[in-house]
Formats: sequence, structure tokens, C-alpha cells
Amino acid sequence: MARRCKEEQTPERPVVTHAEVERDRQAGHLSRAWVLPRAPVPDREPDVEVHTEPSLPTIGVAPRVVLEVAPGNVVPLDQPVVLGRKVATAPGRRAVLLDDPGRSVSREHAAVRPTGDGGLVVEDLGSANGTVVVRASGAREPSVGGAQVVARPGDVLMVGDYAVRVLAG
Repeated sequence: MARRCKEEQTPERPVVTHAEVERDRQAGHLSRAWVLPRAPVPDREPDVEVHTEPSLPTIGVAPRVVLEVAPGNVVPLDQPVVLGRKVATAPGRRAVLLDDPGRSVSREHAAVRPTGDGGLVVEDLGSANGTVVVRASGAREPSVGGAQVVARPGDVLMVGDYAVRVLAG
């Protein structure tokens, strides 16, 4: 519960009458957000108690995850992503090219897709140097033989010798 003085009232919003609201309702303007007049705060009550409820969790909204492929260069995971040196573009997936002069990254090295619960699934695509998920704790979990490994924000994907960070976006 917070206390707010009369002088600290919220900024003025447009005020309409009940007749105007009813007129708009009948005209089919149901989406308008009208603010009806508030009762004035009497002078004998200098403070108004404002009760605030804790915010409710958002239902049905998946947490956003991004990949940081280079410092300041992030890729949103709103669709499947294929990481590699020379990834062919295809409908329904995003190609992310990794600049790797040492050639430890294969042409199409790894596929990454969001899980919908704030994580992502990593799958090695038969690369020569493998894909490893390095957990925030330091534990290493390789994606071997097409195995799918779930990664979370804070983890690092080692795509060959190239490090890609998983971040909450």
C-alpha cells in the first residue's frame, strides 16, 4: 500500500459524460477507452490511500531468447536458425553466417530452434568439429550424432571454435 497526497494525483485524462459513452456505444465505437469523472477528494481528507496489487504473471507469452554471435550482434530466435560458414537460405529458417577464418565451423554446422519455454534446442548437423553446449556452471554437453541438447540463457554454444552466447532477450 502506498500513500499519495492530493497534489500528486495522476495527470488529467479526458473526461466524458455517461451520455457521450452511451452515444459512442450505440454508434459502434466500443473500443474507445473513456475515463469517467472521479469523485473529488474532500479537503478534510488530505491523503488518499492507494492499494497496489502485485502484477500477475503473463499467461501465453513465451520468454524471448536471442543468440549473441559477436559482441553487440544478436539474432532473435523467433524461428529456427542454422549456424555455419556458408548456410543456404531456405523458407522457414534463418541463416546465420559465422566468420571463422580458422575453418573450424562447417558450412551448415548446427541447427537451433526455440522451445517456447525460454530455452532452445541445439542439434549438430554432422559437422567436422562438433557442437557443445557449455552450461553456466561450466559443465559441457556435446550434441553428438544428431542428438538434441536443450540450452538456456547463460549457456554458451561452442560451434567448432566459435562461441555463441545464449541470452534472455
